[in-house]
Amino acid sequence: MLLPNHVPSSVELCFPRQQLLVAAMQGRPGYTRIRTPYVSDADAARVAEATSHLTADPDLCLDALLASTGRTTAPRPSLTK
Repeated sequence: MLLPNHVPSSVELCFPRQQLLVAAMQGRPGYTRIRTPYVSDADAARVAEATSHLTADPDLCLDALLASTGRTTAPRPSLTK
């Protein structure tokens, strides 16, 4: 939404339906602009629901991998004396 006295920036004029993130990146001077297409909250929720079955707990995946190879996790040594 443009306000009556608002002068659009070059970003707004070139990318009106994109979201813009400006972030500082570790080890790099200055800032980085990241542009992503606009996604409505309803679309984001729909995609998240439709793909939720594609997520997995990394610990369970590692346990399954170790079990399939016949390995087990070795107990970690105690850090206390």
